[in-house]
Amino acid sequence: MGDANRKRKKRQQLLKNQPICVFCGTNSSTTVDHIPSRQCFKNRIGPEDFEFGACESCNKLTRNLEQISALYLHAFGPISEGVPTESELIKLLQGVRNNNPNSLPNLDLTANQKRRAAKNFYAFETPFQSYSESPIIEVPREAVLALKVSNRKLACALYYKETNHILPQSAMVANIQSQIGHNTEKKLVEFAKNQLPNLRKAERRNTNIGDQFLYLWNATEDAKLFSYIAQFHKSFVFFAAISLLENESYQNFWTSHANDIQTNWYTTDICNSSN
Repeated sequence: MGDANRKRKKRQQLLKNQPICVFCGTNSSTTVDHIPSRQCFKNRIGPEDFEFGACESCNKLTRNLEQISALYLHAFGPISEGVPTESELIKLLQGVRNNNPNSLPNLDLTANQKRRAAKNFYAFETPFQSYSESPIIEVPREAVLALKVSNRKLACALYYKETNHILPQSAMVANIQSQIGHNTEKKLVEFAKNQLPNLRKAERRNTNIGDQFLYLWNATEDAKLFSYIAQFHKSFVFFAAISLLENESYQNFWTSHANDIQTNWYTTDICNSSN
């Protein structure tokens, strides 16, 4: 059997096993969505068993946002085996510049702005001679929203993978995205050490993809509570908590999964902020 036939049969089997979109939970699955996106991995070679049935809308609406996320996940990471080639980074950069130019980082910060950022958000002193030389940048709102969308789609995917349930739109989701080294990341890691005992490292048979993506997770037996913290390239961590508990009072950092669908995965917010 040729490679094309194997891929076709694998796709058909996945859509048969997952007939309803894993992301909206209402439409039929007609496409296969890779979560995390293959753009997040060196040479687009991602882990196996992270493919999910998706409707056309949930898959296509977020493609440009996943491109933005991939650029930041790669660019903020240390030099390691998971870092893409220069040509891959240039291609990502050109794609974001063409599709969402307002998502590109602001590199023109003053020394005072960099000093305030280091003091308020990071627990380190600059190793450079002056803050003006420090590689501190400003991430625009459009990019923050793109990272948020990537995390909320990841929440749907991991919830399904670990509980075998599709996340209902009535579920409440709290999500945080943080660069490694940020004060927020340190607090999330401390929480994870005590509350998330299950480790899954994304792998690919016959191909070493290193530690590009791994996560800790936990869930109640009835799957009404689920949480995880995922690490990408030692650059960012994504945290999400999911609750299906009824008659609970949720603070304003929790939003319903229905809001993801109603805002077309926040693409309307990004379009409005770009105008």
